[in-house]
Amino acid sequence: MSASSVIFQANVSTVQSKTNSRFVVLDMLRGIAMLLMALDHAAYFSRSGIAAESYDCIKPELESWPHILSGILTNIATPIFYVLAGSSVAFFEASRRNRGWTEWQITRFLLVRAVVLFLLDALLVVGVYQSPPTLSVLSAVGVALVMLAFLRRLPVWVVTLVGFILIVVVFPTGLYLMAGIVQEMGLAEFSTQYPLLKLLFLQNTSVFPPVQYPILGWPPLGLVGYVFGRLLINRKITLSFKIGWLGVAGLGIWFILRLVRGYGNFLPYQSDWEPVYFIIQNKQPPSLVYILFYLSLALLILAALLRFQRLILPTVIGHILTVFGQTALFFYAAHLLIYGLIIPRILPSQTVFVGRGLIRCYLAFVLGILILYPLCIGYRKLKRTHPNSVLRFL
Repeated sequence: MSASSVIFQANVSTVQSKTNSRFVVLDMLRGIAMLLMALDHAAYFSRSGIAAESYDCIKPELESWPHILSGILTNIATPIFYVLAGSSVAFFEASRRNRGWTEWQITRFLLVRAVVLFLLDALLVVGVYQSPPTLSVLSAVGVALVMLAFLRRLPVWVVTLVGFILIVVVFPTGLYLMAGIVQEMGLAEFSTQYPLLKLLFLQNTSVFPPVQYPILGWPPLGLVGYVFGRLLINRKITLSFKIGWLGVAGLGIWFILRLVRGYGNFLPYQSDWEPVYFIIQNKQPPSLVYILFYLSLALLILAALLRFQRLILPTVIGHILTVFGQTALFFYAAHLLIYGLIIPRILPSQTVFVGRGLIRCYLAFVLGILILYPLCIGYRKLKRTHPNSVLRFL
């Protein structure tokens, strides 16, 4: 089977035939991320509040525990999304080298794929959200592709160092340094005078160009995923349920950082806040503690999948996760159209669900999955029967 991401469905068996049966777990993990992303957008388009995070460092108003727990689950999707996009670059380049591609052919393909993502992102934002073209989810993945198109030629340790510096040092430090400047001159004037810095660090859709995912926010996680993929391919590490201990260690570091309330906390927890706010962290722009917390949870999920893979894979659930994981880019585009334009016309009006927004959210989610599942199966079959068509860029 293949280890695919929102970007690639690369055939891992051409890279590591003896272990490809272990890599299918990455498809299932990606499938989980797509399901959680669908739940998040089902909530958004059905106007059901399941927020369990903050934006622009502003303390949010929370709803009931079922809403909060749903929000925590959906927040796991984003780091998986970007990390596995980077991993798939590693799988893709290895498989293409085995086919005899030159390094320039691989780089050119990655750059073309990035352009396709930028264009598709713009179309989806305009068509679904009726907003101007914005640097949104797929554009941020495209930025990660551009980074990796060139950084992949460097030694793994160099890519690791660059990713660490961008995520742990450059992005949080840059935001701290600019906060005072933006406060003094205003965001609009700052964006006019320093457009590149705004694109690199700040999230704001009210000024031009609109930025939802700043370049140095989520895209560097693709470097983390790329290193992970390279280490798997080179057999420097193996996939084992013991990887869960990394998740436990990550949660330990996260807990200390939250207690200290300093570096990496864009929304530090205050002693007079309700205890639940200890796990409410800033998503946009992504804080270091947010990334660490949800990546750690993702590692625990991966460990569980590895532990019970033989039980899950033959089941309907295993098939659904694999299908969604192997058609992730199609799933992303299709799910926005379905939840944004179709489901709201199928569900009863909101007046029927007064006080039951979470029920409306999950009903919308299930209806969308019932539509997406056969669509993704059909798309996967179509792509496999036409491997050299334009679909290879999708």
